[in-house]
Amino acid sequence: MFQSALAAFIIKYADQREFITYFKKEWVYQNRNWYLGSSKGSPITNNALESFNRSIKECHTLRERFPLSRFLVVVSDMVKEWSGTYQMESFSNSPSIELKDWTAGYQWAKSGRKVVVLKADSMKKTYLIASSGESTVQFGQDWSSFDEYKQVAFAYWTVELPINKDQWKTGECNCPQFFKDYICKHVIGLAIRLKYVTPPAEAKNIPIGIKRKRGRPAKARPALIVQ
Repeated sequence: MFQSALAAFIIKYADQREFITYFKKEWVYQNRNWYLGSSKGSPITNNALESFNRSIKECHTLRERFPLSRFLVVVSDMVKEWSGTYQMESFSNSPSIELKDWTAGYQWAKSGRKVVVLKADSMKKTYLIASSGESTVQFGQDWSSFDEYKQVAFAYWTVELPINKDQWKTGECNCPQFFKDYICKHVIGLAIRLKYVTPPAEAKNIPIGIKRKRGRPAKARPALIVQ
């Protein structure tokens, strides 16, 4: 699907010759796996590496440039410190779900959006759900241009959930949010609708249609209101 969409994109912007030449060289021939979903289960950002670099600059080099002799001493100290504080961390096999994710999933579950079973076997079921936007596009509709592809690609999502409800976190979706976080409101919401899981009470205290604000929910009410 991606390769077909890529070809349609190049045709659409063929008159932008300089850009297309650059795009094909950098993102078609040299770096082919740049898009979300190209490598299942892999990190999509280098945040962990940047965090590591930050600790080096703030705790060891203090953002200064050293001559080689001094740099070797600092590196030796870093290795000694890290080797003494190294802790083995277990690899997570399931995504972490934050409160905002629970809230979004719960609100989606309560939206009453139509869900259709596409296929099923002894291990999993595949569900078809319409996206949030209103669309007259039919699922599986053929397309012949990049603009038509966008309409078809974002009109529906497919969600796969295992039959074993205890493994619902291993479910998959083809929406953009899932490719970023490996969890999305569709997987969570469908698990809630199927009674695979019960969302935390805090996820239900936001009115339907309102997004949860960032940060931890406030425990204290405004002044002059009895708790």
